[in-house]
Amino acid sequence: MLSLGADPQRPNARGLTALIKAAGSGNLECVKILINNAKVPLFTLDQRGRTALDWARIGNKQSCAIFLEKAMEVSERSVKLPGRSIHYLPYMYAQTEITAARDEEFGRVKTAELTRLIDRNTKYYENLTNFTLENNLPAVMALIADVPFDRKVS
Repeated sequence: MLSLGADPQRPNARGLTALIKAAGSGNLECVKILINNAKVPLFTLDQRGRTALDWARIGNKQSCAIFLEKAMEVSERSVKLPGRSIHYLPYMYAQTEITAARDEEFGRVKTAELTRLIDRNTKYYENLTNFTLENNLPAVMALIADVPFDRKVS
């Protein structure tokens, strides 16, 4: 694909580059070719703020993760700056901010969903208890028929 002019840095619709896909699937040979021959950037982020190294770790692709870690260390050392590579800093800060914002929003959404789910289930429980104590079988049957048995909040 590279010899035919394919752009290995161009992400797909989900923001995944060839390096991210190769690392996430554990294709070490492809990862090596992309880094050593195509010279793709190591710190490119997908739409969720994850790098190829993140995807290798998520997929438990140890050989790819180790290779990417070493390549990133070499990349950092190649720029003579104290601390991080000049190219790494913007990605590092952007990833941290994106991840924090994503986690915070996820937490807010999940908390709201769980609160609605608990409220809904509490109402069902209270009604079921009352109808049972009253021996109101038709009301119990109607309540059970109307209960959505999924985890989605309506």
